[in-house]
Amino acid sequence: MGNVRTEAGGVLPETRHEHVRRRNKIMLYTSLSLIVIISLGFLIRVPYKAVATGYITTAEYADVRASTSGRVAEILVSSGDTVKKGDPMVKLESDAEQAAVDEASKLVSKAEAELTLRKATAIENKRAHADAIKLAELELKYANEQLALTKSLYEKGLASGRRLSEDTFAVEKCEEFLRVTKAKDLTLEDKQIAVLEQELESQREALTRAQAELKKRTISAPIDGTVTRYSFYVGEMLRTDMVLYEIFQGEANCIKLRIPEKYAEKVEVGTPLRLTLGTYGGIIPHKFDGKVTYLRGVVEGTADSYYRVAYCEFDPESYGVSPGTSARAKLLLGKQSLWKFIFEP
Repeated sequence: MGNVRTEAGGVLPETRHEHVRRRNKIMLYTSLSLIVIISLGFLIRVPYKAVATGYITTAEYADVRASTSGRVAEILVSSGDTVKKGDPMVKLESDAEQAAVDEASKLVSKAEAELTLRKATAIENKRAHADAIKLAELELKYANEQLALTKSLYEKGLASGRRLSEDTFAVEKCEEFLRVTKAKDLTLEDKQIAVLEQELESQREALTRAQAELKKRTISAPIDGTVTRYSFYVGEMLRTDMVLYEIFQGEANCIKLRIPEKYAEKVEVGTPLRLTLGTYGGIIPHKFDGKVTYLRGVVEGTADSYYRVAYCEFDPESYGVSPGTSARAKLLLGKQSLWKFIFEP
């Protein structure tokens, strides 16, 4: 080991052993600090919130969509209008459906007329048949009376055997005529009437179906309320998944939110939220409190964005909040670690 010279009062340089000890001590303290920091990051719990957007609606609320696809022929209701349940709102092109109804109506009328005529003919034939039986019975009665008179005269020698034979034959003839008349089958007409009744019922069912298809071409209000119209125009081809109107009924005390799919599984009925409304925004926006009251079970959206719809109640306090007002909510989903809060996308 070499000699080390220093000036009077100078500090001796570290030995190799002292350098190693100092380095190990620094590494130890650094490792312990990292362990403590990482552990604290997992132990410290911060609120886990999900952001969702939507708008204010009412407790009684309805989306209005077309029940069948078609091109818009007439728009009858605009935003701000008040409607009653069943009021027509939009009419779709319906030339083909109207033609089907007209054709079905003609076939029903034709079948009804034919059935009415056949029934009238059957009634007349049955009446004529009953009259024919009565007439045959009268003729038989008269023939029997004549035969009885002839027999009496024949026994007294006042009538010939030929006359007796003729009157006996007349009775037999009347009996046969009565038998044939009574045996006439009138059930064929009843069977024909039954077939016509079935055909008429079939035509009426076809008319009902055609009328139902025509009715689908008119989009009507499902509830009473005030209307907000979405953007669509005359001549546009509508699909059944397009929302055309929203109808609001009652006070604006409900929120419709779209919750991103990644948060939706963590949301449940009763989940609290803090709400900011577009009307009451600004530098220091007013906050409203609310909670989730209903969550749809299906995932909706497009290829770019998937979400579940939640309906939430909130306290509007003394503010006059209007239906359709935009809303931004933070839902409190519980607690999460500080690291998850910082690094989770």
